[in-house]
Amino acid sequence: MQQTQHSADAPVVPMRWRSTLSFGEAFPEFPQAVVREERSQARVPCEQGVLGGPIHRLFVESLPAEWQADRDVEIFSRLAWVKPGWLPLSQFYHCDWSLPEGLDRCPSLDLAHRVQTRMVMVGGFTHTLFVDDTVSLDPPPPGGGIPRGWAAQVAQGVESGALKTVRMPEHRWVHFDNFTWHQAMPATGTGWRLLLRAIRGLSAAQRYHNRGRFHAIRNSYHPETPEARAAYAPYV
Repeated sequence: MQQTQHSADAPVVPMRWRSTLSFGEAFPEFPQAVVREERSQARVPCEQGVLGGPIHRLFVESLPAEWQADRDVEIFSRLAWVKPGWLPLSQFYHCDWSLPEGLDRCPSLDLAHRVQTRMVMVGGFTHTLFVDDTVSLDPPPPGGGIPRGWAAQVAQGVESGALKTVRMPEHRWVHFDNFTWHQAMPATGTGWRLLLRAIRGLSAAQRYHNRGRFHAIRNSYHPETPEARAAYAPYV
């Protein structure tokens, strides 16, 4: 991707975000009748996360022992009913925790601190698109802050073929950290979709600052046509 310059004499040295995406072993499949009975968990400790249902219990008990023993590990899950074209989240490239989409959501950028995520999708229908590559971006301006154009630069790299991507598989462990770019994708089928995450390494500020933004159990689909709004009305 093309880099800009802060001045005619000082070329910008691009920052490099290396994806740590990896896939682990298979996770059991469950029938829709079981998936739909699970209860979303909004960033709770492991001992509370297991109360979300049998799938949540298996998820937590399958984590490495050191994760289960770490009281700062948070379980975060979303159960959503989707139809083709629906989005469980707004669609834009982002990195969880350290690289949100706006300056107002991250007052400082810590390049050394790593926040790890272990994630499983049960039920299918939506497949997050991960950038499985090294992403080069302009550094933040003097004084810190996150350029709002970073997501657009990543999207441009994906669309041009300069950046490799991979879709999240169903019923399989996925591991990554807070420097792995990804975005939500529209649903491809109708049914219940459960995304379970375990998060490790959040600082105290990240755990307690502005918690509401990452606690919502939401579906960001917004019908636009009269026909779509009528079809969506039962879910409002």
